[in-house]
Amino acid sequence: MTNDYQEACQKADEMSKIKLLKNIATNVEDEIKETCKQRVTQVEIRLNPQLKEQG
Repeated sequence: MTNDYQEACQKADEMSKIKLLKNIATNVEDEIKETCKQRVTQVEIRLNPQLKEQG
């Protein structure tokens, strides 16, 4: 998590924090998928949506 995300997470209320964590998790998931695509890997990757709320 970048410093910008950490600062935003600390300043956010509970509902905004959950939404922010989900967005961060989605960004990380997209980065992982892009890396796999570059390596020509045929693995299906999906992060657990319930764990996204926990960071």
